[in-house]
Amino acid sequence: MIENVVKVPERVDAATWVQERIIGFGESVLSIVPSGFEAYARVFHPACPGGLYANLKPEQTEMTWAEVAKSKGTTVHRAMQWPSVIGTYSSSNYPRPQDHPGLEPTMGDLPLPTAQVVMEVLKGQTETPTRCWFAVLEGVAGLANFIRSRSSPGKWCMTTTNFNLLSLSISR
Repeated sequence: MIENVVKVPERVDAATWVQERIIGFGESVLSIVPSGFEAYARVFHPACPGGLYANLKPEQTEMTWAEVAKSKGTTVHRAMQWPSVIGTYSSSNYPRPQDHPGLEPTMGDLPLPTAQVVMEVLKGQTETPTRCWFAVLEGVAGLANFIRSRSSPGKWCMTTTNFNLLSLSISR
């Protein structure tokens, strides 16, 4: 059960340094993650029909951005954006072209195998693998009901967005 793994702190003091190191809004990666690190990693959430794992049929699996790019003949690079990967611009203002793959990146759901790879990398980069903090955008990541069920959710606002501060152990 998630409550045995993820903890919601009663106070958000641990997030103060994050808020102090956010630079601008919508300008760069430093608008959503704190400045001051030697390197940053971008994790591309896999694509599913309609962006939801629930839409996967039993015979289907999610696709990586690289797999989608290969099928569309587009180029994978570290600054890629989903519309360039699928070779089209897609939004509610523009109709999807006929060759749109029908896939969208999942929002707020990182599959366990991908999360485990990320945790292995993080484990080697921290002195406290038994207590790692992470911020979850309010209302996503399948954690909304869990967070609401806690008596003192660790919520704070960064720029114009609400986040929930959570902690868990990444050591085995």
